[in-house]
Amino acid sequence: MLYLLSLGLLLGLCHAYPSSNMTAPKVYPMVCESPAPEAIAPCTCLDTDEDWRYVACAFEFEQGDDVTAMVEALFANFDDTNNKIDELDIVFDGDAQAVANFAMNENTLGRLEIGDLWVSGFCVQPGQGPQLFTDTAFMKSHDSLEIILVSPHCKYQYPQTYSFAPNFLANLPALTSLKLDYYNYLAQPFPAEGFASLETLELDYTLSDLNPADIPPMPNLKKLLVSPLKTMSYIPAGLLTAFPVLEELHACCGGIEIVDTGFFKGMSNSRVVGMAFNKINSIDLTGLSPYTQVQLQQNAITQLTEANFRPFVEGVINTADATGFIGLDGNPLECSCDLKWLVSDLQAAHVFQGAMCADGTALADLTPEDINAQCP
Repeated sequence: MLYLLSLGLLLGLCHAYPSSNMTAPKVYPMVCESPAPEAIAPCTCLDTDEDWRYVACAFEFEQGDDVTAMVEALFANFDDTNNKIDELDIVFDGDAQAVANFAMNENTLGRLEIGDLWVSGFCVQPGQGPQLFTDTAFMKSHDSLEIILVSPHCKYQYPQTYSFAPNFLANLPALTSLKLDYYNYLAQPFPAEGFASLETLELDYTLSDLNPADIPPMPNLKKLLVSPLKTMSYIPAGLLTAFPVLEELHACCGGIEIVDTGFFKGMSNSRVVGMAFNKINSIDLTGLSPYTQVQLQQNAITQLTEANFRPFVEGVINTADATGFIGLDGNPLECSCDLKWLVSDLQAAHVFQGAMCADGTALADLTPEDINAQCP
């Protein structure tokens, strides 16, 4: 489990130096003096001599348990003398894995000043309970929160659902990383003012459709990871305008068929575009930098049209230190005269890695003569 893994890493924390004449001081975790360990069980609080405080909680309960009372009584042991938590890991366990009667509020998380928050293992079923996170959940953490990870787990239900109060994610000036699994983005979009400090955003098993107008500004976002549902077949242009310095876009393993013309326009800092294992038959790469690894393996691309691919290919072959390429394994390419621009004119088939023609010939093995022979 997450908390056991983190605890194990912390208990084994040390630094090793290659020189036998230089030994780093060992960092031993110590049980926090306050609050008292027995008062916060099943939570464990550890301090290190690097002034890092780590708290891990594993809540086990049955379907009818009053989780709110249990957790509020536990967190009442934290006050202004001991409530600074650099990393807080909360794992819900038990047969029911339902927290329908529990809300993160001013009496639980709201008592703490948190740096990194990981919440996993819970399950909120449709129509049950209050909002999992209230507007007061981070009343003392607005200026300190840097990482939020929320990962529910329902054994018998898909998709999983949960909700935030309207202002839960608003005004978090230090937030750099946000991961939300099974979050209903369409029902509850992000704050309109966006996230000025956010650098990494991950939305897993979440999206079915998106409108560019729904995306708030994220001026420092460098990495966007989404797991589109099978029902999301079309990605419109304009979605990336909210992310002017985006370097990595990952949208693997869904039902995407068409990426709109001009979608990558303005993504001049791009380094990775991962859209493998979708159903893409049309994608325009214009706008990507020549340093971009484009991962399009296992899609439905049959033609490498000049309009969609030539600007990127020319950027790669005309840039001395370019590292860009297009991974194309598992696409049913039709290798005909349509490839004259690539094989004969530019002689740049090597930019497409793993590309195979429908007859089994590797694209990189085609000669200009092979293609010219197919042209009228």
